[in-house]
Amino acid sequence: MKQRPVGVTILAILAGVAAVLAAINALQFLGILPFFVGPVAFRTFSFWYALMWGLMVWVYIWLVQMLWRVDPAAWLFLVIITLFELTLDFVAMLGSSTWHLVHPPGRMSACPSCSMASSCFMLCSPV
Repeated sequence: MKQRPVGVTILAILAGVAAVLAAINALQFLGILPFFVGPVAFRTFSFWYALMWGLMVWVYIWLVQMLWRVDPAAWLFLVIITLFELTLDFVAMLGSSTWHLVHPPGRMSACPSCSMASSCFMLCSPV
């Protein structure tokens, strides 16, 4: 059994948190949970966005499994998935959204996930 480095464990936990936040976002686009803009709550339905965020939930759960098993390709997969999520956020901002209205996982993954994944690879790779 491989010993899991602390950095990989932290990344797996953060990917699990991102999966939960993406699931909340998918439920918001299905109209089950409301969006909050300041004190105002509203509901909307968009099947396309719900499908994309449902895909992100599935991918993040897969990523957690890869990181937990210390799969060597997991760090690269983390960077690719983070870039995909940032692309979704950019497309949302092309509409009428602004940066402060972008969902928290998008703001969370703007810089730290890419840098954490690359630094985790540097720190946790065998010499």
